[in-house]
Amino acid sequence: MLMGELGESSGPLEGIKDAFRQGNANLETTIHEFYKYVLFREPNPQELDIATSYFQDRDTEQGFQDLSWALINLPDFLYK
Repeated sequence: MLMGELGESSGPLEGIKDAFRQGNANLETTIHEFYKYVLFREPNPQELDIATSYFQDRDTEQGFQDLSWALINLPDFLYK
């Protein structure tokens, strides 16, 4: 499971989030890592802009959960 049981903070993406929380990765790098882990590709420039702007007005933990759900609902994930 990507983020553990329905929002629980455990799972394979936790290390990516920890690197961001600890200041070892910036937001753009963290978004790239989410895309690579979930979709096996980099975000395109438009996707990166949308994801980055989404985090500006949100709690980062909620933003990470929302990004995870958004990625697993993309056709890239559902049909490949």
